[in-house]
Amino acid sequence: MHLNTHMMFNNASTAVLKQDKEFLHLEGQGDYSQDICVCGEEAAIYRCQDCHSSKMFCHLCMVCVHARQPFHKMERWDGISFDNITSKSMGICLQLGHTSGICCDNPLPAFNNNFVIIHYNGIYEVGLDFCRCASAQPHIIQLLCVRLFPATTVDPKTATTFRALEYFQMLSFKSKVSMFEFYKTAARLTDNTGIHVPKDQWQFIKQMQHTGQGHHPKGIAATEPGACAVLCPACPHVGKNLPDGWENAPSEICSCSSHNAVNLADTRVLHGLVATGASTIDLALNISYDIACQWSNHIWTHMSAFPHQYHIKHHEKSIVFLIPKFHLPAHTAKCQTSFSFNLIKGVGHMDGEAPECGWADINPIATSTCEMGPGSRCDTLDDHFNDWNWKKICAMVSYNFALIEVQEHVNNLTNFKASLATDELAEWRKDIEAWEEDHSQPNPFEDRAMTTMTQAAMHLALSTAEATEIERSNNVSLHDDILPSVLISSGLELEDQQRRLEFDAKVVGQHATDVQKGKLLQQVNALHQCIDTWGQVQLLYMCGISRLRSPDDIATEAKVHNINLFLPSSLPHRVPCDDRLLEHEWELCEAQAYDTLNDLHTDTFIRGQRANTQANGIINNAERRIDALSLKYSTSRSALLNLASRLGKNDNWERSLKPLDKQKDAVPLKHDDGRTMGQQSISWIWKTSGSNSNELGLQDSLRVEWCKAQARAHRWEEEVQLLHEEMCRVIAFLDWHAGWWDMQGSRHTFSSLKAREGALAYAQRQANLRQKMAVHFKSMWAANSSWQAPLAVDLHS
Repeated sequence: MHLNTHMMFNNASTAVLKQDKEFLHLEGQGDYSQDICVCGEEAAIYRCQDCHSSKMFCHLCMVCVHARQPFHKMERWDGISFDNITSKSMGICLQLGHTSGICCDNPLPAFNNNFVIIHYNGIYEVGLDFCRCASAQPHIIQLLCVRLFPATTVDPKTATTFRALEYFQMLSFKSKVSMFEFYKTAARLTDNTGIHVPKDQWQFIKQMQHTGQGHHPKGIAATEPGACAVLCPACPHVGKNLPDGWENAPSEICSCSSHNAVNLADTRVLHGLVATGASTIDLALNISYDIACQWSNHIWTHMSAFPHQYHIKHHEKSIVFLIPKFHLPAHTAKCQTSFSFNLIKGVGHMDGEAPECGWADINPIATSTCEMGPGSRCDTLDDHFNDWNWKKICAMVSYNFALIEVQEHVNNLTNFKASLATDELAEWRKDIEAWEEDHSQPNPFEDRAMTTMTQAAMHLALSTAEATEIERSNNVSLHDDILPSVLISSGLELEDQQRRLEFDAKVVGQHATDVQKGKLLQQVNALHQCIDTWGQVQLLYMCGISRLRSPDDIATEAKVHNINLFLPSSLPHRVPCDDRLLEHEWELCEAQAYDTLNDLHTDTFIRGQRANTQANGIINNAERRIDALSLKYSTSRSALLNLASRLGKNDNWERSLKPLDKQKDAVPLKHDDGRTMGQQSISWIWKTSGSNSNELGLQDSLRVEWCKAQARAHRWEEEVQLLHEEMCRVIAFLDWHAGWWDMQGSRHTFSSLKAREGALAYAQRQANLRQKMAVHFKSMWAANSSWQAPLAVDLHS
């Protein structure tokens, strides 16, 4: 083993030495050491770092080779090493205003014979002559003709190559690097410093070009607000991707094979919605906001203070307030069922987060824009937002995921319905339809039979009762800060922490890292200290446990989860205990048991989902939580059994809180290889809804789960229908846009033949690009035959 390792090290070292030798080889003349150039005239002492080989040339040959390559880095051999030289020092001069090889009769050297050009691989001081013949163009035009962007419009002394600006623009889109950082990078590749680089003109001019404003008959001065935005081809645009006469379309099914806006509008799930593009476009409005639950309460009152043109005619519209999906889990359960995109018909799988999705992309540019003036800042932000929109357009080809999802959820709903009574389904559908029409009606997605007291509510009730006792001067507290109910609730929490710590230790295992061991030890020490402090207060209320536990038992117990807390339920009958403490633990344990069952509902539902690569981690976590929750429930129930005998409780509570078999009872409503279970084989945990447990608890759980299953299937059905319509609109928009660019080439009258030719060429290139995109999208979508017609699934029968 050691011999093989030694041999591998030697081989690697040999390879590194060879590479190092080659690097050093390149520092000298290497294989191209020669006295005379290939031309046979002069000594070969020059070479270029950017040319393909390191071949050496004489001065004359070097000038001939690089007369049209002024941005190559050249070096001169001084007999010992190479020195960097510039094309200007070699006598190379860029002549503007004439084609290559033609001498100018009246050249004008740049100011002080010092012109600086910024390229993507460095900053170069070059020799440059403008043309001042009688027919010469202005200096900035002469620079633009050779793809050099001048830093100023008057007497420019600095320019940037188009290639460098294009490179920077793409680099900034991906990395958000600023122009200053890009410039400093180029400066570090050379020896030049202190040159001011243009910040905004390139972006502005390219924006005008990309949006066709330079082809406008009246020039860019006629640019209208919004004309430079990258439009979404999937959104409906009148005159671009909507059929003629769409606003007057009859209610019957349209026979147009290219556009399905009216067809979709007639379907039940999309009737009357803004997204359909039908004649009812002004009758509905969905408003999404992070805190819409609070913001919507007084919106119309506050809106009345705004100018009239900003008012929404909410009395004439169907207004629905929603909370974006990412923000919704932070809200209360009431909000999660009242403001969820998943439960509102017609929205498909819109998440409401679109305005914020671009923030992660645009935030890094803030370090650059904060130093800019208003004009540069607006141009930079517009440029980046347009690039974000363009990337979204290019990603529209990925739509096939919706077909897989809709079929799966429709099948799940069909299987679920097979085990339910027809009259119940009809009643539940009426509840959903009533709520969709009027949200003041009972929400079918909320539990109605849940009558249990939660742990939080029980804590509040006990604290309120103790506060009342204190007001009546009946205070039985033996500690200034810890009341009897707080003692018991804290003990139950410590008991729960012991269970969690034991589970964590098992998960970490014997091969834990030092970091994992350190974190676990910190938790053990903290819990040890908490139990010790709690135990001292416990002796005030339960002095009898001093006969069961010595003062050193807690400190000497190595495994903190093995420490016996001696809660009232665990005390032997011979040990006296205040009835108030027994009653407090009874009430808290009963609430804890019901809370645990509710948590089991969630985790067993997750475990019942179809496993895939992404879901395996979630399902495994749910399995571990089910183990912990099962133990927590069993512990609570055992405590109730012990307390019932001491308090003289009847056995009614056992009808709701039955013994739990994790393998048999902790199962989802829908399990057994994906088949929907009938009522007779559903676990008792789904039938428990409180102390008055009966079939109402089961039916309520089934109703909520079925309503959510139907909502999921409906949303995916809507998503497929909306995506199919978007596909039609995308193709129609690209076809329209290609035709629009075809017409732009000849719109503007240019005095120069070359300008007319360039305008036609650019417009044709843009038209061809849209046509290629349309063909590509069509071919990708045509590969799946299901997209040839909207998916028709009857979810309402």
